[in-house]
Amino acid sequence: MNTAQRIIEKLGGALAVAEIVGIDVSNVHRWTYPRHRGGGDGTIPSRHLKTLLAAARERNVLLTPADFFDEEEAA
Repeated sequence: MNTAQRIIEKLGGALAVAEIVGIDVSNVHRWTYPRHRGGGDGTIPSRHLKTLLAAARERNVLLTPADFFDEEEAA
């Protein structure tokens, strides 16, 4: 499971995340796809970070800025 998939799951699924950030659910799914399929390779666009963190707080979901980065990539 990649970073985007973990965050999407924590926030209640792709439809919930799409509603939170105001985009089509297909775009949320695309974050999880590999680059060769036109996806984000598990990366959520940074412009959505603050919105998703605020939504997590409102929903009492444990989510921090560090969750948006793959531990292996950060090392």
